[in-house]
Amino acid sequence: TIGWFVLFMNVYNFMDGIDGLAAGGALIALFMLGGIGLLLGAHVVYLSALCLFAAVAGFFVFNFPPAKIFMGDTG
Repeated sequence: TIGWFVLFMNVYNFMDGIDGLAAGGALIALFMLGGIGLLLGAHVVYLSALCLFAAVAGFFVFNFPPAKIFMGDTG
């Protein structure tokens, strides 16, 4: 489990080097997670995904090619 976590953490770090890729992937994943949470009645999951979706969408506006900002290693 730790190995997979480290692997995906590094993959996401590499994806951030390409304008909009990491944020776009996060938006898709959060949209799906929020939809599943809404369908299953898991309101905490839905609201958490919605809040994160809004934050990432605000970042994505400025990270879309040509990027004006970069996520960097602090996330």
